[in-house]
Amino acid sequence: MTKLKEKRMELKITQNELAVKSGVQIGTLQKFETGENDISRARVDIVYKLSQALNTTIEELINQ
Repeated sequence: MTKLKEKRMELKITQNELAVKSGVQIGTLQKFETGENDISRARVDIVYKLSQALNTTIEELINQ
């Protein structure tokens, strides 16, 4: 399980809720969570938005 999914599940929010809260498209979130796309290679602004929405750090999300 990716750190992104772990953090989202800890907060008990859906992918859709995280997409709305972060402004990141749900398809992008899904690809990160399944490992289809590597979050450590994502644009910094996307990882920043996700980290803010999940109340965590960028480092926490990219260090799998």
